[in-house]
Amino acid sequence: MMTGLAWVWLYLFFLLGNRGRLGLLACSLLFVVMMGSVDRMPVAATESRAVRELRSRAQTVEVYRTEHPQQGYPAVLTKQLPDSLKNLYEIEYQTSRTKLGGPIDVFLIQFAPYRSECLPRSFVATEDGKIHSVINRRPATKADPAL
Repeated sequence: MMTGLAWVWLYLFFLLGNRGRLGLLACSLLFVVMMGSVDRMPVAATESRAVRELRSRAQTVEVYRTEHPQQGYPAVLTKQLPDSLKNLYEIEYQTSRTKLGGPIDVFLIQFAPYRSECLPRSFVATEDGKIHSVINRRPATKADPAL
């Protein structure tokens, strides 16, 4: 289809006079500028936004831990997602302690898609600083491959 459109454009370019060529170039330039804001790969763009948000949340949790060493990681994390992700992913935050009565030293932030048919990949950030992902109909875990 793209090849056919390119041939039609070239045919019109050589068929038209100078004014027509300028008009065709102006319309083509306007079309290219308007297409610049269109996501050509919406799933990849959405997953990229999700990973960026997940990294940001993991960094926020790490900063909290360094500022509150007696408590460790925060017990709760806000589940509010940006508008671009809130209808696509659900977030779950889990914490645990390795020593009874000690600070919270293990966390897991999971981003799982609401509909795995549309977005097949889920992500998880852990206390080791890595983000793991899985292409499956289940939430990602630490055992899944890291990005």
